Amino acid sequence: MVVNHTGRDLMEVQIGTGVNAGWSENALAEEYLADGETSTVSMTPDFVSGVFSLRAVDADGRELTWPAASLTNRQVVILEWSPPGTGPAEE
Repeated sequence: MVVNHTGRDLMEVQIGTGVNAGWSENALAEEYLADGETSTVSMTPDFVSGVFSLRAVDADGRELTWPAASLTNRQVVILEWSPPGTGPAEE
């Protein structure tokens, strides 16, 4: 499951393995994921556990990226975002 706390509606959530990954197709179960909402994401067997990168595309076409996060044994991922230069997402 993915929880959207980005302050933006997300049109796509994509998953990649490692830091310089190619990206999956849109993994959202719904047409879009509104801010504050939760969605199930589909993952292929290649993505069962390990280190992943996540990328989301918001309703304005902006890409939000979370590099290399360990998702092993996680059932819920909370996506949070700070504008560039204002928070940990930029570090």
